[in-house]
Amino acid sequence: MSQVFSFNGGNPHCVSAASLHAAAANLSSTDNWVALEDCRGKSSDLVVVHHEEEKYALNYYSRVSSGTNGYWFGLRAEGGRWKWIDGSDLTVSYWTPQPPPPATDGQCVMSVQNNKWISVGCTEKQRWICKMKALSVSTLQSDSE
Repeated sequence: MSQVFSFNGGNPHCVSAASLHAAAANLSSTDNWVALEDCRGKSSDLVVVHHEEEKYALNYYSRVSSGTNGYWFGLRAEGGRWKWIDGSDLTVSYWTPQPPPPATDGQCVMSVQNNKWISVGCTEKQRWICKMKALSVSTLQSDSE
């Protein structure tokens, strides 16, 4: 299943299990809530890591980040638990340091280089990565009939 990953405001990046195509990125920064609204305004969402493909894409884009500047993705603290923006609970994580910090409301998670996740305040200004399902040719043909 292919998906489209996009940096905030940048060109879409098609991702499949076999390949990843990167393009130029818009590296502006904003808080987590604005990033989420931006993604949803483009019929997408912040990345949720449930599959190896999503983990790979998040790690790929985060390789150019630093310890203090990373990329928002769809994980935040709600009611004392780490939750994905799709409503599911966190089951696998890549925290720096291990184990995950306490889930304090107002905390969101960013991905930084070396495949690590860091908990920071949701109001911090960071870049973000959106994800949307790619349409298949058969889907496009059946919709136009």
